[in-house]
Amino acid sequence: MVATPDMSYPAPLQRDDRLRGRLDGEQRIPSLAEVRRREQELAETGGQLTVGYQVVLLAELSQKLNELHVAYLRMGQALALELSRCDERIERAQEDLRRMQEGLRDASVPLTPEELRPRNSEEVLWAEEVLRHRREVARSRRVLRARENVDHARDRVERRQAERAAAVRQHQEAASGPGIQAQRTVELYQRRIAVYLAALAQNHPEGGTLYPLLTLPSIPLPGWVTESSPHHHDTRSLT
Repeated sequence: MVATPDMSYPAPLQRDDRLRGRLDGEQRIPSLAEVRRREQELAETGGQLTVGYQVVLLAELSQKLNELHVAYLRMGQALALELSRCDERIERAQEDLRRMQEGLRDASVPLTPEELRPRNSEEVLWAEEVLRHRREVARSRRVLRARENVDHARDRVERRQAERAAAVRQHQEAASGPGIQAQRTVELYQRRIAVYLAALAQNHPEGGTLYPLLTLPSIPLPGWVTESSPHHHDTRSLT
């Protein structure tokens, strides 16, 4: 893996890794015989050859990746909780919309003979056409108010759905952080191991023979970085 230009490898850390490689090399750690023996074992059992300080660095890397994974999982849990709340608000808004739509249907029903009858002594004196006109005007107003209620309720549903979509997008942006940091951390530790091995081979009495054997271990990205995605949490609100 090629390190990205913004990969941070502080000079003090480089000095420490070179020093550790020099000290191990001067102390013949590991010996050529040990490396040969490990090669034979790994040829039978499989695995990668790691020696000396490599083991420490790989353990540190594993711990850091685990911490990033925990952070990633917490983000997913936070999103699940937020989406649950969003879904509750959407459900309530949709229920309100259904009630408003029912109200509009009721208001739109044609006037019944019962509604066209006079309701007081004053209305008894009105002509039938005047009474019907008054009733139709009142009905039109009810329909208008009911239609406005439906529009407002539909707007609330759309706002709640937009809030949900925004929550998903914000999580996707935030959740990319641990994955990016994991990639950079893997790159950093590959560079650290490379510096350590180079210093070890340079200072080891049998370094010329050891160096081709002490290859950089393959460090695959964790599955949650390469296979998981924030999009997998929920994308319904984005369609």
